[in-house]
Amino acid sequence: MTAPKDILQRLNSADPEAVPEWVEKRYLAELITPMYGGGRFARQTDARHPFRGKGIKHGLRFWWRLLAEAGVLPVQAAAWTGRKLYEEECSRFGGRSVNGEPVASVVRVCSTSEASGWAQPGKNQGDWNQVPTYVHGLLGAERGTVTLRASSDLRIRIRADREADLRAEIDQATRWWSQFGGVGSRTRRGMGSLRLTLRGEGVQADPGDAFKPINHDEAALAGCLLVQRPANSNSLLAWEDCMGRFARFRREGQSTKSRSHWPEPNLLRSLVALLGPIAGQTPTTAADEELPAHTAAYALVMPRSAYGLPIVGNRLAPAGHVKREDTLGSFRILPADGDRMASPLIFRIRPVPGQEFEAVVLLLPQRFRDEALGMPLRVYLMPVADRRTPPAPPPAPPSEKRKTPPRAMLAERQLPGPAVGTLQSWNCEDANLPSRVPPIRRNAPGTTDPLTAAMVVLAKP
Repeated sequence: MTAPKDILQRLNSADPEAVPEWVEKRYLAELITPMYGGGRFARQTDARHPFRGKGIKHGLRFWWRLLAEAGVLPVQAAAWTGRKLYEEECSRFGGRSVNGEPVASVVRVCSTSEASGWAQPGKNQGDWNQVPTYVHGLLGAERGTVTLRASSDLRIRIRADREADLRAEIDQATRWWSQFGGVGSRTRRGMGSLRLTLRGEGVQADPGDAFKPINHDEAALAGCLLVQRPANSNSLLAWEDCMGRFARFRREGQSTKSRSHWPEPNLLRSLVALLGPIAGQTPTTAADEELPAHTAAYALVMPRSAYGLPIVGNRLAPAGHVKREDTLGSFRILPADGDRMASPLIFRIRPVPGQEFEAVVLLLPQRFRDEALGMPLRVYLMPVADRRTPPAPPPAPPSEKRKTPPRAMLAERQLPGPAVGTLQSWNCEDANLPSRVPPIRRNAPGTTDPLTAAMVVLAKP
């Protein structure tokens, strides 16, 4: 029986019986921050094969597409969009043409990797604490195992008849992926950062611009904004410093003795007062539900949802009502038509000359920002018993299995509690809105949205 991959190769070859040759470039990929997940199954590590070639190729494809949309690939005379972009992408990474015909990939990624260190919460807690405190919460209730040390013999291959045309742009995509991409899950919060070095015979000690750090000007040409934090000899300390600064801004005013200065908590209190009995939650005292005067004008926006969804949390009882540590219920903030939205803010750790590391934050181009800021939202209120993520339904028998679009999954697995209307992440048409959000007004005056405000905060020394 002929393998499907061979069929695709023959469909796209001038000679139906020809077997294409490949030209490869080898790299050594090493972890410089812990990796979460990365195995065949979600949130699980694979000790024998921690880096998967399929995931790396997906990353190369994402960064190639971003550069192609901006028109900054080495061979581009103008930006590619729409049908042209899709056709060019398929001709390199495979897929189906606009006519529905299969197109074989001319780019392959092979990874022979090995892991040598792991950490689990509650067991080797010292190693687990290498992950910044803010990132702990992003890993969910079942944190699982993180990979501390791993390396890979990475081979990026291009079909020989296309190598001369594509090598420069694939190298460029590799450079961006190595500095702003990564391996495993939660890579946009700094996990799975890599150090990439060339391998093989004849490799020069100085690879030139192959791994030169991408600077502000180069990022701006691709439509991105870049913040570079001070370099540190320890990659984990650089990571902790950057994530800690962002966490303090995102949680401003949030403590056991005061209310958050962001608008979302007051909106949730109002929803609980209105719908609490329906959702199985207990409203707090009437005095606690009163909105401060400065928050009433923006009670129907949730600016921090632009930093990524879902947002999952528990409502703590107010002081003097019941025990402070008691929870009155939980909530989930989700996109209106799905269950996840990736953050347009990317936090990474990358090596710099001099055996040091720097934390960088990249804000993706405008279309990613517009999607995050204009995202319609749903809020689910859930009783205390259901504050964890609801379990998935039992798997269907093999005869009934079918492929389900990711955004259709939520409709098949309804969450407990009512969905509360359609809210908004940010009202971009209200020019005065930033001045009425205290954390933005105090920390980043003059900015127009929570994403650029976060960049201003992170750029401060």
